[in-house]
Amino acid sequence: MAVYELLGISSLLSAGIAVVLLARLVRKSR
Repeated sequence: MAVYELLGISSLLSAGIAVVLLARLVRKSR
């Protein structure tokens, strides 16, 4: 069960990082 929890946490972290990077790119472009 711990494996699924780790996968969920890693997916959330990766998603958060992607959102932050996209937000920074959008702000820089504008």
